[in-house]
This record gives sequence, C-alpha cells and structure tokens, in this order.
Amino acid sequence: MPVAGAVGTTLYAAAVDRSARDAAVGHRSEAVLVADSRPDPGPNRAATATPAVWIHAGVEHRGHVRAPEDAVRGDRVAIWVSDTGDIVRAPKTGIEAAVEAVAAAIGICWAGIFFPTAVIGVLRYVADVHHSRSVDLEWRALSRT
Repeated sequence: MPVAGAVGTTLYAAAVDRSARDAAVGHRSEAVLVADSRPDPGPNRAATATPAVWIHAGVEHRGHVRAPEDAVRGDRVAIWVSDTGDIVRAPKTGIEAAVEAVAAAIGICWAGIFFPTAVIGVLRYVADVHHSRSVDLEWRALSRT
C-alpha cells in the first residue's frame, strides 16, 4: 500500500506539473466551424473532427477540431492553441490528474495482491501435483508387496 500511495502521489505531482507547463505554452481560443459536424461511426460519438477556422496572433488557421456531434456550421468551439496557432491538447484539470493518480495507485495495489496470490497458487498446484505423484508411487510400491 505505501508503494501504491507513493506512486500515485508522484504521478499526480507530475500530471499537475505537466498541466502547468501546457497552460504556460498554450492559449485558450475559439474556432468557428466551417461545416456541420458529422457523427463519428467509431466508439467516440460524443465529439467528432470537424473543419474549422480560428485566428491567433492575427493569422488565420484552418484545420479540424473536436466538436459536438450535433454542431452546425458557424458554431463556436473552445480550443487550445500553441504560440504558433497550432492546436494543442488542453491542460488536464486537477480532478483529471487526481483520477489518473488514484487509478494508478489502485492498479498497483491490485497487482500487489494479485501477483503474489497467483504465484502462491501456482506453487501450491505444483506442490500438490508432486505430492500426488509421490503418494501414487508409494501406493504402487505397497500394492506390489
């Protein structure tokens, strides 16, 4: 448990630090959709890549942005852009970082319980097989006499 807590704390601190760096180099902006959003046939139906235009530092940029499935041409969507105007990943919130850290800690705890249990189970099975063979050999030796 202490190892899982330490790993979770370290992952949380790293995620918060990464988010602070992302926020320092990125800027929140708005993009205007130039086409209606089309439903994504894949598993991620909540948002879909939609053609859009945005202006950063006086320069117009074009590309695809994530927009709601029901978005229409002219809708505005929030985006994060770099200093050059390229779309970048939005910084994680503190809650997102915490959820990831807790999930990692739970995974480590689970692995810490599962792995030794599996090893003990395998060793127990091997010992039982060995014991069964030795008992069988003794019975055969007794039945010959």
